[in-house]
Amino acid sequence: MASTKTPRPPAVSSACLFVGIGSALLLMYVVGWLSDWDSLEMQDAHGQIADALAISDVDRVADVLRYGLYVLVVVLVAGLVGAIYTARGDLASRVLVTIVAAVVAVLFVLSGGVFGLIPGAFSVAAIVQLWGRDARRWFALVNGRSVPSSTPSSPFAPPPGSSHPSIPPPPPGGYESASTGAPIPPPPMTRRPSSVRTTIVVTAIASGLALAGALFYLAVFTLVPRDELVDLQLDSPFTEMVGLTEGDIRQALTTSAVFCGVTAILAAASLLAVWALALRKRAGHAVLFVCAVVSAAVGIFSLVGIPWAVAAVWVAILLRRRDTLQWLHG
Repeated sequence: MASTKTPRPPAVSSACLFVGIGSALLLMYVVGWLSDWDSLEMQDAHGQIADALAISDVDRVADVLRYGLYVLVVVLVAGLVGAIYTARGDLASRVLVTIVAAVVAVLFVLSGGVFGLIPGAFSVAAIVQLWGRDARRWFALVNGRSVPSSTPSSPFAPPPGSSHPSIPPPPPGGYESASTGAPIPPPPMTRRPSSVRTTIVVTAIASGLALAGALFYLAVFTLVPRDELVDLQLDSPFTEMVGLTEGDIRQALTTSAVFCGVTAILAAASLLAVWALALRKRAGHAVLFVCAVVSAAVGIFSLVGIPWAVAAVWVAILLRRRDTLQWLHG
């Protein structure tokens, strides 16, 4: 692979960040499940899966699940390592990361239900970013290959068939004034870079869904009588299997309500902050970065929150990119 100083497109960086961070977080949970494989909680989970599949041999189901998780560990490690090398321009790693992202998208959709659609959609978006026009051009330049004909080799190159010479790019300090000789600063960035556009889209989707889900739970928790909610949980087969008491259920409902309240506040603040960022307000950038860091810390502690934790880390890194900061302060 030839060395190059060609800047990496934000689309490639975003895709590698999502696949790498998502693989690392999922790997952490899978390794935790394998470490506690013989615990009572995991044995109960094996029994529930066997009942759902109408299979009487629970041990056989447990063995199949364990070997499946071993394979998933290999896939996730490949995704983590491949994301690192893809960010460096390796072509084989790009193919590997594409396969891993496709597998992860299918697993999320099949196992996560409605919540799995979010990381599944992000995985598909990562694949699209890795094979977009800018990404293909960058990978070609990094590896010393010919640039795809559909993309000009330089933004200053003349159109095909033109007899005019190409316009040289401006020097790093800008052109010098003919009268004074002082450098003329480059014009400020007015168009939103792709890192800012990606931040807006990811934040709007993730925060919007989180806010809707949190408000729905808080509405049910507030409007439905508490005794009815407890009775519904007591009638659940999972409750009987785990052995939860009425006091445990009431405490869990209250804890979930507090968690949803915090989630609603973070989601609403993120939506307001990203709206301010879209208007090029520095305060929106600062608030959104804080919300992203807090959301990542909160979401990482629950399996359901992993997609939001990945999205939050993704947004936090995009906010610190150089092109984002140049656009914001330009």
